[in-house]
Amino acid sequence: MSTTLRPELRAKVDGMLDALIDRFYQEVPYAKHQLAEGKLDLDYYKRHNIETVLRIRLKRIVDAYAIRYFTKHDPVQAKAWAHYTDDEMLHDAMFVRDLEAVGVSKPAIYATEPLLATKLLMENDRVRIWEMRLAPGEKSALHRHDNDYVMIQIAGDKMAAQFEADSKGPFGGAGGYVEGDISPGNFLWAERGGIETAVNVGNEEFYEIVVELKD
Repeated sequence: MSTTLRPELRAKVDGMLDALIDRFYQEVPYAKHQLAEGKLDLDYYKRHNIETVLRIRLKRIVDAYAIRYFTKHDPVQAKAWAHYTDDEMLHDAMFVRDLEAVGVSKPAIYATEPLLATKLLMENDRVRIWEMRLAPGEKSALHRHDNDYVMIQIAGDKMAAQFEADSKGPFGGAGGYVEGDISPGNFLWAERGGIETAVNVGNEEFYEIVVELKD
């Protein structure tokens, strides 16, 4: 974003991003070690940067939808968003260069599936098991389900999911939205193909286990 285009907005956004970065290092387990002197956990560094590249690629899709929306409803804002996107679109190249410097190739980066939940608990040749925790009002990252999976609800009261326009399944197509009550101990089966963001619209922390089936 240009410093000459609405500088007060730039300052506000920069402040929000700085606060998010500080929160990341304070709250994300093991992240703070990247700021300390000494030996860096190279495996952690690689996976963190790979995830950043993949998230930027997903964000490009979101930017395209945003520009499309504003083009129909507010062309002035569409122009501003397009200007921002022009500045931000290829920032993943910086992380790709860092990864190549430590031996991770572009094909290896793009062959990696994005993390779809809060924490990967276990993986073998047949399954991946994740946990997802979201505070009230918190959203997950936009993610795609490339495998069939089972959700096991542990805690919470109400959740929602926003599906992208190119999402597969019953809520895809034009981009669907669904809300539902949480019943601890309940489990749900879902087929692959969903592209979505989970949102905790309840008053309690949401906690579930997700089992991806690779077979």
